[in-house]
Amino acid sequence: MAQGDYSAKYHKLSSEGKSEDETPQQARSNPGINELVKTLGGKGAGGLSKDQIQAIAVCCRFALDMNEVQIQSLLNESFSELFERGIKQNHTNPEDLLYFMLERLGCNMNGLPCSASPNDDDVYKQIDIILTLATTVISMSESDYNKFKRFHTEQNGGVLLGHVDIKHRCDLVCRLLEKKPLHAEGDISIVSDWLQESGCSSYQQKLRDYCKRHRIKVSRQLETCTCCFIVVVLLILCSLMIAIILNLWFIPSIDVNVKDPQNQTYPIGVNTTIKLDCFDTSITDLVDVSSLTLDYATVYAIPEDHISTHLLVLPYIYNKCHSGHSSLPISISYFDCHEPIYTASGGGTLNLFIDLVNSNPDRVSCAMRLFGFSNDSDYISYTRVARDPRDDPPRFVYSSDCYNGSNGTHSFSITLPRDSLLYFVLAVVNQTEVTVSISGNISAYSNAAKYRVDECHLTSSNKYCSIVINPKKSRYKNNRGNLCLFGNTTIGFEGKVNLFATFITKRVYPQKYWISSLPLCGLTLIIFFVLFIIIVAYCRQRRNRRKRITGVTKGQVHAK
Repeated sequence: MAQGDYSAKYHKLSSEGKSEDETPQQARSNPGINELVKTLGGKGAGGLSKDQIQAIAVCCRFALDMNEVQIQSLLNESFSELFERGIKQNHTNPEDLLYFMLERLGCNMNGLPCSASPNDDDVYKQIDIILTLATTVISMSESDYNKFKRFHTEQNGGVLLGHVDIKHRCDLVCRLLEKKPLHAEGDISIVSDWLQESGCSSYQQKLRDYCKRHRIKVSRQLETCTCCFIVVVLLILCSLMIAIILNLWFIPSIDVNVKDPQNQTYPIGVNTTIKLDCFDTSITDLVDVSSLTLDYATVYAIPEDHISTHLLVLPYIYNKCHSGHSSLPISISYFDCHEPIYTASGGGTLNLFIDLVNSNPDRVSCAMRLFGFSNDSDYISYTRVARDPRDDPPRFVYSSDCYNGSNGTHSFSITLPRDSLLYFVLAVVNQTEVTVSISGNISAYSNAAKYRVDECHLTSSNKYCSIVINPKKSRYKNNRGNLCLFGNTTIGFEGKVNLFATFITKRVYPQKYWISSLPLCGLTLIIFFVLFIIIVAYCRQRRNRRKRITGVTKGQVHAK
């Protein structure tokens, strides 16, 4: 749309022809307005576009009651002739009316007088609504204009106009006004209906501006594109939730592992029955046993409720390992030298009696100290070199107080924790002679052979075996609760076994979790309800629009 800045030319020309005694009405008739009209009708800068001139011609026909043939004849001569012999002769204030039309056409009014546009003048009101329709049609893109035109001329046999040839955009506006004259302010609603139904709802801004100027309340309409977007998004969400619900209700059962495989290494002491671990028979399938540092061992399973312990009394004896002069740490063992002491679930007590002869006058304080280790590697590493009793070794699990180096017998007791395998070492200073005696009470597991559910044997040639835990696969069908594995060996130094437990797979039926889907079902119903409301509201709006448009068409038929 061409928009010219007419202010400089208008002020120059109007000031030349204006005297101090002129009234405002006389001032509007000065030569400045004539030059402005010539500029508007010209093809140079500041001239109106062809569509804008045609829009003014439409206003002349329907608001000023001019004849179509007369208007076309004047336009064929010039726009100035249309203004002089048309607008001037059909309105008492033609200059003000021209300014008003320029404002509504969206021209640059900088420097030009503002139109009075009285609210009670029917001509101004009708021109306002006509130019609102005309500028809306003029502003459309070519594709949208073709949709708007087809809606009235081709679609459904032509909603309002039927099959007619349209020469230009304002010709379409003119034909629409012939069928539906726009007089009252409320007639703007039919223009909105045309835009909505033709798929051109994005061109409603000028209609909103018109309603704002005339303080017309406009009901909020669901635009087609917005409505379609909301419906599509809600349908996608609804489809996803329905798919999840159907999965929970109708997908077949699936097998899942109730627990990841468990791999653990355990020590086995010489001449000692050690509890390795307990496994839940309801979820454990199989335990694979492998020997790491053993020539011979037996691993067997006993139900947890059949496990029993007894108190093993350790009479007073001398320590099996070295006693006498030594700068190296001294191993403390009741059984064979370097053999650990194992206590079952009842724990135990170890009593030590140490006869000390200290020949080192420089080390009276902290001349000896007892340490405990839970594995053989830390124990062996500590005993191979001389140690100062004051220094803490790495990874020890027990430490006694420091004992001074006074000669004589020193005695103390150690409380042993339950289910523990411990190596004890006595660290002493140089030039010290010690004699160690041991006694105590420890709990031990009873070797209840009659309760053994299963067992396997590890040898140097067969280092792997398996124990079945799952009652459905075991020979013993009455296994319930936990099944505990024990191990013992009678050959060689303390060794290790590895237990690799695999767990059963359970069949999961998602249908059982239908309660979890209830909130999802509720949300789905809410979305369905919202969709229903939107669709009903949109359909009702469309029906009302079509009804109003059809009413206009029928009204024209009856008028004929």
